[in-house]
Amino acid sequence: MPADVVYPGAIENTRHFLASLPQTPCEALLDVGTGSGVAALSAASRYAHHAWGVDIAARSVRFAEFNRRMNGIGNATILQGDLYEPVQGLTFDRIVSHPPYVPAPKIKIIFSDGGADGEEILAGIIQGLPRYLRTGGRFHTLVLGADCEGEAFEDRIRKWLGPQQDEFDLVMVAHSQRSPLEFVARALAKGKVGHPELKFWLETWNRRKVDFLFYGSILIRRHAGGRAPITARVLSALGYGPDHQEWLLEWETGCADPAFQAGLMDWHAYLPEDAELKVLHRLQDGRFAPVAFAVECGTPFNSEVRCKDWMVTLLSECNGDSTWRDHFDRVKRLGLISDDTTDYEFAGVLRTLAGQGILRVKERPLPPDARPVR
Repeated sequence: MPADVVYPGAIENTRHFLASLPQTPCEALLDVGTGSGVAALSAASRYAHHAWGVDIAARSVRFAEFNRRMNGIGNATILQGDLYEPVQGLTFDRIVSHPPYVPAPKIKIIFSDGGADGEEILAGIIQGLPRYLRTGGRFHTLVLGADCEGEAFEDRIRKWLGPQQDEFDLVMVAHSQRSPLEFVARALAKGKVGHPELKFWLETWNRRKVDFLFYGSILIRRHAGGRAPITARVLSALGYGPDHQEWLLEWETGCADPAFQAGLMDWHAYLPEDAELKVLHRLQDGRFAPVAFAVECGTPFNSEVRCKDWMVTLLSECNGDSTWRDHFDRVKRLGLISDDTTDYEFAGVLRTLAGQGILRVKERPLPPDARPVR
């Protein structure tokens, strides 16, 4: 296989990447590592005023330009060069990328090999966001990254953003989180990766003290300033789509505003139909007694929140009829929480539970479930 073989635009991995991108209008879109041009050309033909696709491989650029001409797409530009080199002097309100992320001692296949740790190309793309992403603009990617001992993946992303990192919000949605051994075992079972490559992966991840491998969608937004940046991370589940990531970004942004959070007290929360309560019983004085509680939800985020017994009582009453303030007054009256608990602290409970998808809020409904990618 030649090093510059073009990554196919009609396989499952690419379809998942395209499905992770919002279809909302934008002025100027850049697709970094465009390959066949599928993301840039799809955007130009549907929702981008103009799209640029760049790739380091000349073969990919020729394929993408051929596809542009064959489809008669006039509002797209295909350029050759490393990362942002071909678009110096331009800025964009949307940047997307499906970069190489496979650890490799040296680059043999351009579309897949992401450097010694698998994150070199992604790091370069994110390092360029302060220069090329406009205020209010968004960056979207689908990648593999590592949670290392003492450093979560999101912490490293913020380091890549550099001195201007506080200008950027970050929302990560994991589609899978696996240990290195589990990841390698699955790759071995599929039979598509050789033993030398698998050995290198394990050696690399062991050297970096990797706890888990994050595979999922990352959204970075450049905000207008005047507040602290948002960082959120969830695990996707059945029905998840890109609109849910956008909803989470807006929810966390709103909750960072004290006025918004104070308003939560007058909103109406309810449990989704798939919510489950799990109770751990242990023997105490010869009888089983409940000692731990966890509430789980399976759409659109795979969430589990461990809680105290008073919160179980609270959640059981959340049917959307009462305001959060009504619930606050009730649990105080019953002596389930301290009299010193403030409105702001209690509103923070709703913020957390709604952000995890455990509770739904009538005033800020979640987007409809997305259709599965086929």
